[in-house]
Amino acid sequence: MMGVKTVISHSRYLGLFVVLGRSKKEVFSIVVDHLWKKMNVWKEMFLLRVKKEILIKAVAQAIPSYIMSYFKIPEGVCKDIKALMPKFWWSPIMVNKSAGPFDALLCVGQFFPDSPELLDDFMSYIEGGSHIPLPTYFIGDYGVAAPKVLMAATKDSANRGFKMDGFKVCDNLYWLKGSGKFNLFGLSVTYLSGRKSSNVQQFGTFSEDDVDALRAIAEEPGVVDLFLTYPSASDIPAGFSESSGSDSTISELVQEIKPRYHIAGSKGIYYAREPYSNVDAVHITRFIGLASVGNRDKQVWLFFFSILLSDIDLI
Repeated sequence: MMGVKTVISHSRYLGLFVVLGRSKKEVFSIVVDHLWKKMNVWKEMFLLRVKKEILIKAVAQAIPSYIMSYFKIPEGVCKDIKALMPKFWWSPIMVNKSAGPFDALLCVGQFFPDSPELLDDFMSYIEGGSHIPLPTYFIGDYGVAAPKVLMAATKDSANRGFKMDGFKVCDNLYWLKGSGKFNLFGLSVTYLSGRKSSNVQQFGTFSEDDVDALRAIAEEPGVVDLFLTYPSASDIPAGFSESSGSDSTISELVQEIKPRYHIAGSKGIYYAREPYSNVDAVHITRFIGLASVGNRDKQVWLFFFSILLSDIDLI
């Protein structure tokens, strides 16, 4: 009579499940999802090793403890939880220490954080509070604080002139602006930074002038070892991801430049195309599309390899 609704049953009480179905793994997958969301945010914060250890011990390991005190979690869920922690712990810095040392780190896809809440640790590297251990080059020049940081880099007296080998943002961090070609530890690297857009913007997009510059580079003699871009429509097969953001311009540039490796990001999936040959090329081309950092599907987002200068795959 007072408008109070009658509840037949509760799905949860004090955060615990009241009714369990036949598939316990499906029911308790909510624990994995919650933990994954937490770690996915942490991964974008450029945390120091000490901070990561604190988060794992004080937060990540405590999340399933409450439910485990009342229920016996399926073994499959435990394995999923256990698999998440190494992916969070083994950042590029840790990989460099364990499997390296490597000469450089190349970042494709969005480089800057999505939200202001993730800026503190990121800016500690930019402002010198934290150290980047190896030369890092990026082309994803958009996101929160990108205009502020990159504008400051363009005004730096050390970055005056034509800098195809990257504008220095801070120690060991270089912004590959627009398009260009440079030598990196004996390797020939070309790049097209940003996404195609009809609006003329200083950051996050490339222009027709950038494309024309690469077409001119393609006419130069010699082999291009690495080509860094966003994915093109021909490299990602239909059905793998949405077609938005794909651009035939990149496909055309790949056919003209004929790189040994074409590496791209920002599509949300990992895809390694079978080696193929471009017209009139004396070597094959390999395409590697990297997934987003910390993606839920556990697809590859960090790819490390060694290229020998004499290791040219002839057709």
